[in-house]
Amino acid sequence: NRQRIVSESSANRQRIVSERGEEFADGIGKLQAGTGNVYSATLQSGTVEYGLPSTNGFGDIVSNAVETSNVDLASELTSMIESQRSYSANSKVFQTGSEILDVLINLKR
Repeated sequence: NRQRIVSESSANRQRIVSERGEEFADGIGKLQAGTGNVYSATLQSGTVEYGLPSTNGFGDIVSNAVETSNVDLASELTSMIESQRSYSANSKVFQTGSEILDVLINLKR
């Protein structure tokens, strides 16, 4: 449900494009995810409110802007290192257990 309003002026060759936005009463968490980056409304998502950017809290469209990351790189790297060390320690536990079983089997013979 995207609406484009395109206006071209021949004097200064400006092109204005406006995208219509949708807002759901119960949030986007209750939308049904489709293939790709497509979501569909469900009965649980509530009523839909339509509007244009920069009006009634629908946000702004900013040209030549770069979105900043919402990931804390330091904590993610720390978590990855902890996971790698935990995996390594667990691998050594299994290896030691296997070696102990080999020794016990050889003692029985």
